[in-house]
Amino acid sequence: MLNTGFAFHEQAYDSISPIYEAACAEHHIHILEVLSAVSSRIPPGSKVLDVGNGTGRPVAKHFIDHGHCVTGIDLSQGMVDLARKQVPTATFIKAEMTSYEPPRELWGTYDLVFASHSLYNISVAQLRTMFFKFARWVKKDTGLIVVGSSYRPDGAPERGVIFDHRGWSEGVTENFLGHKFDDMVLGYEDAWVNLMKETGVEVLEVMKKICTLEWEDRDQHENQFYLIAKKGELEPLLGPYPVPAKSKVLQLAGDNLDAWLEVSGRISERQNIVNVSGILKENGSKKVLLVAPGIKEPLDGTFEVHRFPIDLGPPSTEKTNPISAGEFDSVVVLWSLQLKHFSDLKVSLKKLLDFLSLNGNTIVIIVQASPDNELLNLLNDTRYNLTSQLDLENHGLLLQEARNILKASGFKDISFTPTQSTLSFSDIEGRKRVEYTAELLSKMWCGGIGIENEVKANLLKSLAVQFLFRPEGNILNQGVIMVAKGPGRET
Repeated sequence: MLNTGFAFHEQAYDSISPIYEAACAEHHIHILEVLSAVSSRIPPGSKVLDVGNGTGRPVAKHFIDHGHCVTGIDLSQGMVDLARKQVPTATFIKAEMTSYEPPRELWGTYDLVFASHSLYNISVAQLRTMFFKFARWVKKDTGLIVVGSSYRPDGAPERGVIFDHRGWSEGVTENFLGHKFDDMVLGYEDAWVNLMKETGVEVLEVMKKICTLEWEDRDQHENQFYLIAKKGELEPLLGPYPVPAKSKVLQLAGDNLDAWLEVSGRISERQNIVNVSGILKENGSKKVLLVAPGIKEPLDGTFEVHRFPIDLGPPSTEKTNPISAGEFDSVVVLWSLQLKHFSDLKVSLKKLLDFLSLNGNTIVIIVQASPDNELLNLLNDTRYNLTSQLDLENHGLLLQEARNILKASGFKDISFTPTQSTLSFSDIEGRKRVEYTAELLSKMWCGGIGIENEVKANLLKSLAVQFLFRPEGNILNQGVIMVAKGPGRET
C-alpha cells in the first residue's frame, strides 16, 4: 500500500514534529539567510502568512521578532501545537493547505506569503493552484511570495527520480526522518520559476545553497533554493502568463463532439450554477439569456431563462421561442468562448449584447477555465513532442479579449472571482481509468487531425500521476467568473 494522501501526511508530520528542528539544523542556516534578505523588502508591521508553518521556528519567530503580524497554517496538529508554544504571539491554524482560503476580505491584503519547504507532498497541478492562490492573497504591486524547496543532484531512475520535459519529477518515493513518502514532488529551479511566472508575478531572485541534512553523508547533499517573487499589476485569474497571441479553437464534429459531450456530462457544474445563480439574484435579474452548450443543469432562481441555441450537431428537437433586441437584462455564457462559434469573439459578443436592455441592472456573466484548471493544463502539457503543432488553449486570453470588448461597449464595473467544478471518473477503477480517460480526452481535444495517438500516449503518463494524487478519480475543472455590470449595449 502506498504512503500517500493527507491523512498519512498528518500522521507522519505529527510524529516528526519533536525531532524536526534538530535534524534540519543546517537547512535552517540557509532559511535565516533568506529571511534576512526578505525582511529588507517588506514594510514595518507587515501581514505575513506562513504556509506550512512547521514548528514556528525559524520563519514565524523571525517575523514576530521583527514586529510583523504572522498567521501560520499547517496540516499537522503536532506542528501547530509546538508552534503555538514556541511563538505564542503568532496565530497558528490547523489546515490542509490545498483547501485553505483566508476570509474573502483578506484577499489582496498580505504583504508576504512564505512557504518554506512545505510543498513537497502535492502534485504540480496542486502546486500551480497554490501559486495562483498566493498571488491572489498578496497585495497588488508590492506583495511578496517566497517559496523554498530542494532536490538532490544524485537523483536516479532507480529512486523514481525522472525529471520530465518541464523539469518535474512527481510521485517520487523518499524516506524522511523515519517515514516513507510515496508522493514526493521534486523540481529543478527553472521549473519552479516557470510555474511561478504563470501567475504574472516577477521573480526577483533565486537564493541557492548546497546543504547536507544531519543524517546524511556529505556526498548526499541537497540543492536548496528559495524563490522571491513580487506581484505586479497583472490579474492572476487572467493567466496563465505569458498570454499567447491566439488560443486554440475547439472544433466539435463527429467523434470529438461525442467525446466532448461525454466529458461535459461527467462534469458536476452544481457549484458553478449556484455561484452564477446567486450573482443573478443579487443583481435583481428578471430575464436571462443563457449560452451553455452541453450543460443541462438549470439556473436556480425566479428569473426567466431562455437558452440561446448553439448548433453542436444534429438539429435539436427542443422548441425555442424567437428573441428580440433589448429583451433581456442579463446574459450568461458558460464555458463557450473556446468553441468555433466564438472564433470571432467581437462579433459573437456584440450579437449577444444586442439582446440586452438598457435598464439599471444590465449584467453579463462569463465563466471560463482558470489558469490553474487541471483539465486544460493536462491537455496543454501534451503538446511538447507532437509531430503537428497545436495552439495553446489559453482562456485567460479569451477573458482579456471579452473584458476589452465589454469595456468598449460601456461596461465599467468588471470583476473576476474563482469557481470550481469537477470532472469525475470514479466509476472506472485502476489502470482502466487511466486508459479510458486518456482515450476520451485525446478524442475530444484533437480527434480527426492525425495526432490523437500521440496525445493519448502523453496523457497516459500524466493521468497516472493525476490519479495518484486524486485516487477518487477526479480532475478539477477550476474556473473564473467574470461579472460585467453596465449599460448593456452600445447606443
